[in-house]
Amino acid sequence: MVQLSKGSQRLFDIATTFLSGVVTFALGIFILTATPNDYYRFIYLTASILTFIGFFHIWKGWRKKSERKDHFFRAIVEIILGIFIVSFPNLPLNMLSLIVAIYLLLSSLIYLINYFILKQQHTRDKSLALSIISLIAGCFFMISFIYDWDASVYLIAGYFMIWGGSMMLNALTDLFFKNANNPKIRVCLPAIIDCFIPNMWLNRVNRYYRDQPNEPLAEGWINQSHDFEIFIHASHNGFNTLGHADFMFDGTLYSYGNYDGKSEKFFSMIGDGVLFKTKDRDAYIRFCLKRCHKTLFVFGLKLSEEQKESVREQLHHLDETIIPWDPEFIHHPLKKNSPSIDLHVHQIYNEAKGILYKFKSGPFKTYYVFGNNCVRFVDDIIGKNVDIVKMVGIITPGTYLDYLEGEFKRASSNVVSKEIYSIHNYDIGEDDDNDPYKEFE
Repeated sequence: MVQLSKGSQRLFDIATTFLSGVVTFALGIFILTATPNDYYRFIYLTASILTFIGFFHIWKGWRKKSERKDHFFRAIVEIILGIFIVSFPNLPLNMLSLIVAIYLLLSSLIYLINYFILKQQHTRDKSLALSIISLIAGCFFMISFIYDWDASVYLIAGYFMIWGGSMMLNALTDLFFKNANNPKIRVCLPAIIDCFIPNMWLNRVNRYYRDQPNEPLAEGWINQSHDFEIFIHASHNGFNTLGHADFMFDGTLYSYGNYDGKSEKFFSMIGDGVLFKTKDRDAYIRFCLKRCHKTLFVFGLKLSEEQKESVREQLHHLDETIIPWDPEFIHHPLKKNSPSIDLHVHQIYNEAKGILYKFKSGPFKTYYVFGNNCVRFVDDIIGKNVDIVKMVGIITPGTYLDYLEGEFKRASSNVVSKEIYSIHNYDIGEDDDNDPYKEFE
């Protein structure tokens, strides 16, 4: 394969981004101006493509016995969905209005809960305004569904046009300005889609090592000098499927979450915010891979001296809001029927070799899975210091993973390195018969 020079790679990335924007914007125009006949042709084309992909998966499953079950299941879903779309061509638009309405109304409730949580901490936030906007928009799409309006067509068209326009504008910004700190317009996928991105990446890594067990993952070891690392976690286990995020700076790793099981409320979505800090990067990675069965996607950011000082000042203010949390159970062997959250805290303290803290004040005193979560914590530190990393609304680890990957591909970005850690390429140590956690596996 021909290796492009750095300058050629930059121009190639810019051209690819611009052309993607043109195609996306044109698709939005087409959807907006399409006649009913065009719409039905698009529906039948979509159904045909789905059916074709379904039969393609049957063929792949027939060839690969080890993946047969997975391919056959996907084939059945795709073929049934294709037949369903052809049978009810008017349903997709009507259902889309309902789905958008439900999503916006739930978002309104999520923002409202976040507003009341932050109000208790005497912290100002955009949550109330976002809640009102989401409520109004949700009611509009619900009325659209009830009265069979085609409002969803304008939503889809507008989304594609804004998305395409932002890609074209970002490409032109990169072309004429080489400064990595030029602010970019970021159009995110809905959080309900973004949250599945870590799991999709995990499946891709596992599939690679399953097909090529003796070949190293080339894209996993691209390194340049960096000052700030963001860790995105992916796992198949429980809530970990949605991912997790933490960061490392000046030799210290910071991980924020709801680690106090006794404080959990509202189906474990709300609880005391707990911060874990460690200087042992290898021990933390080994803990995540061995105990939590995760894969880590680690992105390195290059910062200016001014940005580094700003991050240090931010972390100094953070230290003023925390106090050590030293629950007694972490110093003694766990009982066999201990809650899983206690097991996690026991392991992270004893194996990742760090210190646990709780917040005595500030917005992160209370953890909220849809508000002040692990990603918001990372964004609060780096987003205030690096202009290109700023997120608004509900953000998930998948939102950050998708964003960081896009920035890493741009030659002029702050994101200069990417590493992938998994049990396939990292030494997690041999199984030990004296392992204190063996009976908890």
